[in-house]
Amino acid sequence: MSIQTNAEDIAQIRERIRKMSDLELRKYGRAARDLADPKKNFGPPNPSFQIQLDEARAEWRRRHPVGARAHKARLPNL
Repeated sequence: MSIQTNAEDIAQIRERIRKMSDLELRKYGRAARDLADPKKNFGPPNPSFQIQLDEARAEWRRRHPVGARAHKARLPNL
């Protein structure tokens, strides 16, 4: 589990994320969130961090659809 600093094909990102456990995905998403946050960077963040964050969120939602979450805990902050 590592955040890539260079541009990576979205298909590669999705493939890598799909292989992660839920715990790994949450850790990955939190790291991507921190790296994509302009308040935590010196200058504008690398756009690849936002792409990876978006893909991590999409994967979480794919695994945990809204209807299935109705009685579960809310979506964690990825």
